[in-house]
Amino acid sequence: MAPDGTVYVFYAEFDELNTGSLSIKFVKSADGGQTWSQPAAVASNLPSPGFFTLKNADRKFGSKMVAGFRTTSFPTAAIAPDGTIYVAWADFPQGACLNFGTSPVPCTNSDIRPSVSRDGGLSWTPPVKVTDETNATDQFFPWIATHADGLLSILWLDKRLDPNNENFDAFYTNTADGVTFLPNVRVSTATSVIGKTNFIGDYNGLAVTGSSVIAIWNDLRLQTPAVFSAVGTLSP
Repeated sequence: MAPDGTVYVFYAEFDELNTGSLSIKFVKSADGGQTWSQPAAVASNLPSPGFFTLKNADRKFGSKMVAGFRTTSFPTAAIAPDGTIYVAWADFPQGACLNFGTSPVPCTNSDIRPSVSRDGGLSWTPPVKVTDETNATDQFFPWIATHADGLLSILWLDKRLDPNNENFDAFYTNTADGVTFLPNVRVSTATSVIGKTNFIGDYNGLAVTGSSVIAIWNDLRLQTPAVFSAVGTLSP
């Protein structure tokens, strides 16, 4: 909800369950939900499906014929005290994931990308990559929150530390403008080993104060899904 009371609802729109193209859209209400605007786009015709799989450990003979684990491009949103709107999602800007299919080959090189509006959603900045990895690994399941001074914090899951692009850690960055980002920081203290699971949970969270960040993510370091958290302090 914006400071003026306007409520925004963001969602991913795609023609078929497992294929692109993807659009990130929103509706808004200025009267407590009694009436809603027509859907409008944050970003349209993105070369990415809204629902896809990412690589897990290779399936062996006799195992269930499901490769990878499910992931989505569903957006996360936050509004700063000055009314600036941030939206972030995971997609494939390089077009590397074309079709989930009925017997899917896992996609690779998903990126986290935010877009910013400073005029109530009338216009949006082009989405930009937030991560500084360079090895074409997957970044996915973002969550965002804004601080009182307008700083945007971003949490996501990230495979950059695994050369096989399978196992993941939690990573963090922040931005004051949605264009330049803090060098990425590893949040998790141990890597989550995915193994052959095809569902890892997708329930990350992020809470912030003026000077701290509380990150929550689904973690597999114990070989079973568990909720982990960490508290970080912002540098002055």
